[in-house]
Amino acid sequence: MSKVAAVSGATGKNFDDLRSKAREMGAKTKFSATEAAEAMNYMAMAGWKTGGYAGRIEGVMNLAAASGVRPGNDF
Repeated sequence: MSKVAAVSGATGKNFDDLRSKAREMGAKTKFSATEAAEAMNYMAMAGWKTGGYAGRIEGVMNLAAASGVRPGNDF
C-alpha cells in the first residue's frame, strides 16, 4: 500500500479506504490483499483517480480471475 500512496498521492481517510478495500478483495476474491494493492498501484500509474479505485477494484479483480491473469504479474 505504500507504493499506492506514493504513486496516487492518497492520504488520510482516502488511503484508509483503499487499504480496507484491498483487504476486502483479499477476503472476497482468489487474490491476496497484496495482489489487490498491486492492482491499485497499476491503476494509479495509469492515471486513475483514487476515488475510483474502491468502486472499480472489485470488477478489475473479477476480470483478472475470469481471464486467468494475476494482478502485478500479468497486467
